[in-house]
Amino acid sequence: MSYDCLEKFNKQNSNQNSTAYAAMVNNVASETIQEGPKIMMGTFNINSIPAIVLFDSGASHTFISQAFVRVHSIPLVAMKTPMLVNSSGGTIPVSYCCPSASLSLRGVDFPISPMVMRTSGIDVIFGLD
Repeated sequence: MSYDCLEKFNKQNSNQNSTAYAAMVNNVASETIQEGPKIMMGTFNINSIPAIVLFDSGASHTFISQAFVRVHSIPLVAMKTPMLVNSSGGTIPVSYCCPSASLSLRGVDFPISPMVMRTSGIDVIFGLD
């Protein structure tokens, strides 16, 4: 089992002694997305599967929808340290990630390790990580 999803985040926050780390996301539902220069949404391939992807510069990490993971049988693993994601709708616990996912842009695949989170109408939220 792989636990490298939080490797960069854990290194940056190694002085904290809490059992769950905090993350931030602005939008978890397509109905509530506020247009602006920091947000872009479109259809892109995740593991060669068309997905609705939101590029959100206000999100601290990259997240993938539980439903998308389940429907497309994308492998997931338990995270070594769970995370609490702060959103406009409240705090969302996150315990799994998909370490072998890839995002395709103009035919180039980029490896991503999105954390699995409950979202509505958005398959992937691409953050600053």
